[in-house]
This record gives sequence, C-alpha cells and structure tokens, in this order.
Amino acid sequence: MKRRTLMKATALAAAAPFAMSIKEADAAPIKNADFYTDGKFDVEKAKDGLIAMCRRFGYPIFPEFREKLWVSDYGTGKYAELGLAALMHENHSSEDGVFMLMDLFLMPGQMLPEHWHLEGDLGIVKNEGWLVRWGKSYIGGIGNNNIAMYPEIKIPQVHCKGTTTTHHVVPATPGMFVPLAEIKSRHWQFAGPEGAIINEVANLHTDSAVRHSDQAINDNFLGI
Repeated sequence: MKRRTLMKATALAAAAPFAMSIKEADAAPIKNADFYTDGKFDVEKAKDGLIAMCRRFGYPIFPEFREKLWVSDYGTGKYAELGLAALMHENHSSEDGVFMLMDLFLMPGQMLPEHWHLEGDLGIVKNEGWLVRWGKSYIGGIGNNNIAMYPEIKIPQVHCKGTTTTHHVVPATPGMFVPLAEIKSRHWQFAGPEGAIINEVANLHTDSAVRHSDQAINDNFLGI
C-alpha cells in the first residue's frame, strides 16, 4: 500500500472555542494521586476529571456519557502521564459494510501509548484517522524523525523506558484531520497542556487485534 500524506487539513471548523486558555491549564496541572484510591486506579475519579475537562471545552455531556466512558491507566499506576478515556459511538459490522466512530479523551500532558493493529476477527485490518475537536494532540507515527522539534512532548518512563519506536509528529489542532500514515503502522498521541478531545473514524475496531509496543502495557490491555 502506498503511504499517504500524514497530515491533511480539512475545511471542518472547530466545534467550539477553548473555554480556558493554555496559561490557565498550565497553572493547574493535574496530579496523579487525584486518580487513585489506596494506591488503586479509581475509574470514577478519572471520569470526574474527564467530565470536568469536557465541560471546560464545551463538549456536550449527554445522560449516558459517564456510563459509556471506558477509562484505563493500562496498569501503569501513572494515569496522569499515560492513559486513555474513550467513548464508542458505533462499531458496525454487517453485510452492508463496516464502520466505526469513537471519541478519544486525553488529559493535559497525557500520552496514549504506541500501538498498532493486526488483522481482526473478521479478517479486517483497522484503518483510521483522527479529527481533533478541542485542545491539541501531537499525533505520532511513521515518517521523518522530527520529534526533537517538540520538546514539550515527554514520553513517560512507564512507556518503553521513556521511548517510542516511531518519531514523526503532527501537532494537530481543532479542525485538523490526520489519517494513519500506513495500515498496520505504529502510532501514538500526546495531549497538549489543555488536553484533547478527538473524533476517531475507522472501518472497524477489535480489541483483540491491538498490540502495544510496551510489553507490560500490551499484556494489561489484552488481559494476559
């Protein structure tokens, strides 16, 4: 498959202006301890933090939002540095086609771990792209190594001892759509200081076909 250009600007407008400035976000950094109870990851506390961020941005909170949120620290004990919240709107597979729509939520300065997708249960390899709606996300993947241009990106030590295998970064802001550079290629994201809310579109998603570069994170995600 030919590689596509990693970054595509679209005519889509941002859904809403920022409800807080970067300076305000920097003044109140999140604390890892806020998401743990007696040393154990507290999903409800993580959801509280996520909902507070959503309200600052103006993201619409619907009645089932909290219940539908999937939140994880991938067993690292460092949710403020590495983790993810996701809300699956649709993951459709039938004779008339396959498609997926999901929202991703990253807290300020939080990393979504590097991963890639194998052929899924239905013989389909996930192809995907990301539309940033609120905040900023540094989207990493294959391509020329330009990560040194973004010293604000701090890969957590809990992720492959502070490293990634891919080093091309696209700093994506509201209204920018960034497609996966190449099917089966590794990719990751890192939120800016205000956090990020991202629409992910794809053909299909299956958890069992996800693989992570960090072995401990991979085993936690797969329940090994």
